Amino acid sequence: MARRGFTLVELMVVIAIIGLLASIVTVSVIEQVEGATQEKVRVDLRGIEDAAILFKVHAGRWPASLDELRARPGGVRRWNGPYLSATPEDPWGRPYAYELRGRPRITCYGADGAPGGEGEAADLSWPAD
Repeated sequence: MARRGFTLVELMVVIAIIGLLASIVTVSVIEQVEGATQEKVRVDLRGIEDAAILFKVHAGRWPASLDELRARPGGVRRWNGPYLSATPEDPWGRPYAYELRGRPRITCYGADGAPGGEGEAADLSWPAD
């Protein structure tokens, strides 16, 4: 009577195929996560932009900081906020950089938290460069 089962070669081929499929799926998932992280930053920047524009419409000036979008600043009579419920943080837990030079500039410095970079470490800003 012949013994049934898999040979070592058959098992190695199946394991190699499973490993190849797992690596393809992993690369695809990592690319999707990176894209989703950058999209979250873009959505946050648009939300902060909308809040800053509403502040300007009501107060007659741009907010001096992101804090002015959450709490009424002194000397502003027509404040109709809060425009943000909390100070937003980027996906890595750092606050967005806010500069006011005539017009606000909001920046996320990416995964590395430093200016410059590529991929997940790339800077994203509003208004865009």
